[in-house]
Amino acid sequence: MKRILLVMLMAITLLTTGQPVFSAASVHTQEARKTVSAASEASPGTQTASSGESGKGSTAEDRMLNDLANYIYQCETMYRDLLWVLDHFERFDENKTWENLQFARASLAITRLHISNYRLPEFQTSREDQSELMRRGIDVSLIETLEDAFKDEQTTMNNTCINLQDGIMDDVFLKDQWELCMQHAAVLRELTACDIQYLANTADWVLASLNDDERTAEFCGLMDRYCPMTRACQASVLKSPEKIEEETTVLLDQIEKLLLDRTRIIGARKNRRNELKELLEKEDYAAIGANLMEISDLPLTLSYPLWYENEEIYYYWKEDGKVVKAPDPGTALERVPDGVKITIAGVTKDELLEYQAELEDIGLTSHGSTEEDGKLNILYQYDGSKFTFIWEENIFTILMTEKPFCFVPEWYFPAQKAVE
Repeated sequence: MKRILLVMLMAITLLTTGQPVFSAASVHTQEARKTVSAASEASPGTQTASSGESGKGSTAEDRMLNDLANYIYQCETMYRDLLWVLDHFERFDENKTWENLQFARASLAITRLHISNYRLPEFQTSREDQSELMRRGIDVSLIETLEDAFKDEQTTMNNTCINLQDGIMDDVFLKDQWELCMQHAAVLRELTACDIQYLANTADWVLASLNDDERTAEFCGLMDRYCPMTRACQASVLKSPEKIEEETTVLLDQIEKLLLDRTRIIGARKNRRNELKELLEKEDYAAIGANLMEISDLPLTLSYPLWYENEEIYYYWKEDGKVVKAPDPGTALERVPDGVKITIAGVTKDELLEYQAELEDIGLTSHGSTEEDGKLNILYQYDGSKFTFIWEENIFTILMTEKPFCFVPEWYFPAQKAVE
């Protein structure tokens, strides 16, 4: 993922200004693993070592550090979700089956929804707290930038998911494109490790500046419980603030190198897409066919309509005939989704009817249609697959209710035929 400069500079401001003294504080948590919610849940209410109170910190220092801990928690949650997606990409790469492709696509759709709904909790550090801390020589620039930094990081993660979605939905059908997609995934994994180390360095610098063994132990206990990946990257014995600053500078250099690698890969993907466009213009389907990815156990496959978009894709599971909550990021996907819902805006009724005619030309006729109050439903059933096209007010929805089919690019079938 691309590190937004604001995020990096925000933490460096903390690492290089003054000698702030923080007290231990409770870390906020939300049940993002239980339900996707934009609202924050109650903090765990861990007692601070100095105050003997739970819930919100009792001093300005407590509240400031609590806000920092909240930021670390939310960022680690996003990083953990992304790693879950990358695990499923690698699973498909190792065994290219339709089942594993569905797992990779579903994990990405789930993660994208969760990341979009994450929010920082309401800040506990008040303006009065900031004024008090500044009077005592404690830098508060970190708190002032946390919200914007988190939004920037969230935007970066959303863009990363969009990029990965292009790969798992489109590039996956060509060997060279998929190879670049996996190179990108490898760089993302390294960048995520750097991001987590960056969070750990920030926490360590604060604790080193605090120089309070009891409070350090308490805060690290909170990291153990709520931010285990960050905690695993913290030093077992705190180094001096100056040493942590030196290591952070090296880390930033490493991040910059990885971002250059990522830019190179994205550029290579763009070039190969241009090469594909040239092959299509020459109708050299044999060359494309020689590059086709082999994916076993593909179900019914249909060419994308020209107006197809990947933006809104939802996978769902059923139990006893009822739709149940989708698995949370980080949990094991034990069975493929039972259904898929794809929503595309800006599709005219004529465009849908033209696509229906295209399907009829290849022998896929509908099992009937209904139209009422401007809403059109077209039903299909083929080889165990059941799905419905729904159109209303230029919103097109594909609802796959049984044995979801697989969309492929329009060049897929001609390329396949050229090498048979």
